[in-house]
Amino acid sequence: MASNPYAALISQMTSTNNTDDEFARKKEPRATEDVPKALSTPVAPKPVVKAAPQISRRSTTKQNAEASTASSLSKIFGSGTAPTTSEAVTPLSEQTPTSSPVPKAEAPAAKREEETQFVKDILHPKLLRSVSEKMKIERLTRVQQLAWGPMMEPEQDVLIRSETGSGKTFAYMGPTLHRLLTDCDTNKIDRTSGTLVMVMAPTRELVEQVAHVTSILLQNAQFITVGAIHGGDNRHKEKARLRKGIHVLVTTPGRLLDHLTTTASFEYSKLQTLILDEADRLLDMGFEKSIRSIMEVIKPKKRVLVSATITDAVQRLSHFALTSNSVQVGETEDTFQVPASLRQHYSLVPAKHRLSALISFLRCQLDAGSKRIVVFLSTSDSAEFHYSLLSRLPNPFSSRKRVYNVNRNEAIQRPTRMSSKKMTSMANRHLEDGEDPEDVVTFDDHNDDSDNEEAQHLEEKNSFLPVNIFKLHGNMSQVDRASVFHAFKHGTAKDKAAGATSSGQAVLLCTDVAARGLDMPHIDWIAHYDPPSDERCYIHRVGRTARIGRVGDSMLFLMPHEEEYAKYLATFIAMPIEEKKFEVLLYYLTKLDPSSHHNWMQSTAALEHGVAKAIRDDKEGLGKICLFAYQSYMRAYAGYPKPVRRFFNVDLLHLGHMAHSFGIDEKPSELRKTLRGLVKDERKIYRDTSRFKQGERLEIDTKETYHSTLVNKGLKNSRDYHEHKQATTVRVAKPLEFSEFDA
Repeated sequence: MASNPYAALISQMTSTNNTDDEFARKKEPRATEDVPKALSTPVAPKPVVKAAPQISRRSTTKQNAEASTASSLSKIFGSGTAPTTSEAVTPLSEQTPTSSPVPKAEAPAAKREEETQFVKDILHPKLLRSVSEKMKIERLTRVQQLAWGPMMEPEQDVLIRSETGSGKTFAYMGPTLHRLLTDCDTNKIDRTSGTLVMVMAPTRELVEQVAHVTSILLQNAQFITVGAIHGGDNRHKEKARLRKGIHVLVTTPGRLLDHLTTTASFEYSKLQTLILDEADRLLDMGFEKSIRSIMEVIKPKKRVLVSATITDAVQRLSHFALTSNSVQVGETEDTFQVPASLRQHYSLVPAKHRLSALISFLRCQLDAGSKRIVVFLSTSDSAEFHYSLLSRLPNPFSSRKRVYNVNRNEAIQRPTRMSSKKMTSMANRHLEDGEDPEDVVTFDDHNDDSDNEEAQHLEEKNSFLPVNIFKLHGNMSQVDRASVFHAFKHGTAKDKAAGATSSGQAVLLCTDVAARGLDMPHIDWIAHYDPPSDERCYIHRVGRTARIGRVGDSMLFLMPHEEEYAKYLATFIAMPIEEKKFEVLLYYLTKLDPSSHHNWMQSTAALEHGVAKAIRDDKEGLGKICLFAYQSYMRAYAGYPKPVRRFFNVDLLHLGHMAHSFGIDEKPSELRKTLRGLVKDERKIYRDTSRFKQGERLEIDTKETYHSTLVNKGLKNSRDYHEHKQATTVRVAKPLEFSEFDA
């Protein structure tokens, strides 16, 4: 078992005593004999941000009742937490139209224990093999157990609400497919039956994920067809698939509405179930109008809303999307919970050291054995810059040598390279003794190491983060987004070919496009390099780890003037967030720098110098991307929502230090002048892309030269407009014209 990477380092630190010896701890507890002596001495208590005590409104009696319920259900649900009284099935007709529904009393624990069954006792035989062998599911989670009964009712609408990472996808898809297969035992279906189950999801990645999970569940029922349609794919191919028939259709609202209005062969008259996954996200992305139009066209027998949070918009959606015969399943109290197995941390990092702290944090956790790390950033330009930098950043400490026993009064003699003439004369000294002149040795003027393949291979491996690094943001094409998501989740082809010799470690740099609904297994760390826009975004981000009872960690990077935001989040989620000193993050660099003499400031300066050098060496690439990333970050920082804007005061930012965190060495005045020139050029290109309605289609090569989000948005609008125009244009056959020669 790997030892603590910080253990030997913390014992040498003399500047602070309140360090955390288990910051980079492994997931399993270490044996007692493995604990270093440096950790046996008592340390100062660690600062912990705790929730305010006034937010707890439960009485002692209610807590005791919940404790007894949890203990009685521990045998059924394994190591997971038993359902609390806040999880019940509540008719929506008995709830108030506010965002705080009225909870209903829960059934006694003994009765629930009798009703609880294993998966093998309730699933259809064609589903059981896939669930037990492929998905490794033996028992239902809390939300799956609570949703099973209402989901089995063919004409009862359901609103499912549960914390992120609790298994909501199987909570609605398991009973839906079970009911569909049970009907198929008596009434056979074929491709002409059309669409029977329809699932709407907000993003393309979530659509692909739900379709993939459904395909795994139905791999023993090949007569049921599963399909996914979304933006970015060929409409003509989608029309052909819909014409043949898709029984279980997973789609985005925009593309579904398009086919409902333009595809005449789309058969959905026998639609049984309509499911709106991540309903709150659907509304946040502006799909409410599309959903209303869809609900006017299709008339399903059963409607299901699935959401991790119940906002006012979701309540409004439930009023027109669900019928009066509806129930709410899961958490009925207006609380926002994170997984109990999640360990939360935050660090107050000065602005000028933010990038160094992130790089040191990633290297430390990768050396400690973490397999998957997800880093969230605020903008697409920022994600593009950090991906371009970290994927090619050389090791800044590789050329630094440690010198021992050197007298400071004596000058250090460094070896110098001899010229080719001197090397030739020294190598041919044997000719002075009258030896054969054919044995003359000559040297070329170029460096012999350039032809050494082994040296070139070592130089290629000289990367500071020698792992797979991926990016995921909204400006990427659908093909790239799908391939990146699959590679990060299942590993690259190179890793699969290497087998056991490959570490399988990877880092994903992404925006909030990957914060909702995506199930990426074995995520060890969630790093909020840019703070989330609100508390709900924080919950959904950390929900990518610690899923279904697994252990996970999260790190929130804040600047000193943003410290109150950590307390705000801790009060909101009613859980403590532990502080980690930024010196501990940066001190790990001294382990990698042989000449640091345990001085983290010296190692940090060397790393920042290496970052600046890498940007200077690539002015047209990294040098341009870093400027766009800095500009977009400042705009995003000034655009935080009003409820949390008091924590992010743009007037308190040091512009020079913020530019330094992006590897920019220019003064703010010079930087402003440079940005004005770039923005002027980008706006000119964007104005050209805005002419797409005049019949023009502008194509720009974005691979050779990086362009800002503004230009990428214009290119996307131009491309989508022409694709939609081509798909909706009715082709009129022209009559044949014959001349006298043809006659």
